[in-house]
Amino acid sequence: MTAHNTWAEPSAGAEGVGLSYHPFLHEALIARLDVYDFVELPLDLYIDPAQSALLDPTGARLRDVAAARPCVWRGSALSLGSVERPDDPAPDPRVIDRIRLLMAGAGTTRYSDVIGFRHLEGRDLGVPQSLPRTDAAARWMAVRVTAAHDALGHPFLLQPAACSIATPRAGSDHAAFLRRVTSLAGCQLLLDVADWERDATQDGVDPTELISRLPHESVAMLATSGGDEAEWSLLSQLAAATATRAIVIRRTRDLFPLDAIEEAAHRARGILAQTRRPVAQPPVTTDPLDDDPDGLAALRTHERALIDACLGMAPAAPPGSLGDIATTVEATLATALRPWQVWHERIADTHKAHQVAQFLAADTRRPVGQRG
Repeated sequence: MTAHNTWAEPSAGAEGVGLSYHPFLHEALIARLDVYDFVELPLDLYIDPAQSALLDPTGARLRDVAAARPCVWRGSALSLGSVERPDDPAPDPRVIDRIRLLMAGAGTTRYSDVIGFRHLEGRDLGVPQSLPRTDAAARWMAVRVTAAHDALGHPFLLQPAACSIATPRAGSDHAAFLRRVTSLAGCQLLLDVADWERDATQDGVDPTELISRLPHESVAMLATSGGDEAEWSLLSQLAAATATRAIVIRRTRDLFPLDAIEEAAHRARGILAQTRRPVAQPPVTTDPLDDDPDGLAALRTHERALIDACLGMAPAAPPGSLGDIATTVEATLATALRPWQVWHERIADTHKAHQVAQFLAADTRRPVGQRG
């Protein structure tokens, strides 16, 4: 099984300065969208019909945003790193259909997904996890990305998973792993500056030094919260060294004052306007996947073991694939993921209650003889 190179076209990502959409600030953000060139939409909030029905029942909010600015979706629903079927890398057609539907609703084909995994064998952690930085993981990602490109009909950007606290440290460093993935998959990257700094620090490497080892020509978009000067400095260095065409402002906390987010957008625009060094298109490489069946099996074992550990189904003895991950780290991750699990369960229960209420209301309006 070989990944063919499908170098991402410019349309795979956006250009200019964007804003990551926050549904709880809809009206305030809509009034200020003239500051931004595009809006990044949270696909993971819309991909589940139950959740979407509660968040935006008629799709009016989505239509408002799409009418105001070009959009790009960001999600993790494909779980590209998951080894569900080693002999069949094709994505779930139901997920592809849902993404296409959301793309059509927002009038866009732009999308970004994650280098990582979040579900396996019907169990979902909710938050994507980093892959072990092995060659088998890089090659599996490339095969999966190619299959997803083909199924979706459009290239898309890849962003490293934000959660890396349970990533085995054996294998290549972060930059080398990204170089391997992009050279095999022919894809472009979206890097979150804060995540990049954290991953470098966890690896014991200076973030600035790690920039020199990036696949510079593959980095098409950067994301920042614009929260502190250190992050702005690193953003400027990344933008200067790479083929970045877009910067998206993401704020999940410290949302007020909203003027600060606009100021961050203006500052990001200034960084994009600076002269940057030209970068060449990366070389094309292809490698067979079936020459390392043990590597793919080990990746699947790692994913299953981590999901078991986080969902409370781990055996008494630590699983071998997590041998270089401390038990305290596993516990920290499981605790961090639990709120999503509870929230998702409540969303599903609320949606079911609404459906039952709607059915009963409709049933009472029908003539007695027609009620089932």
